[in-house]
Amino acid sequence: MILYLTKKYVTISLTLAGILIVFFSIGGVKEVYIKSFIWSGIVSVYIINRFFEWRNIWVLYYNLGLPKYVLLGLNFLIFEVTLITAFILISRLRF
Repeated sequence: MILYLTKKYVTISLTLAGILIVFFSIGGVKEVYIKSFIWSGIVSVYIINRFFEWRNIWVLYYNLGLPKYVLLGLNFLIFEVTLITAFILISRLRF
């Protein structure tokens, strides 16, 4: 069940990040990638929460004993740390 939540979260986050990259680059915002991934992570938490409440999926997660906001917060934290690490590693590559 956690893998389903994570898969949904990453899919929605990356889709929103792609949309926000286009939106921010048209607006001329500097550091487009970092801002778009941070905002997509925040908005994805809200979208997943609303989607799971609408579909009544949170009932399946109650057996884990963790509140839904802890699960969503951990997804957000892992997603952002992974992206920051990837940006740091990519920026240090020598081509």
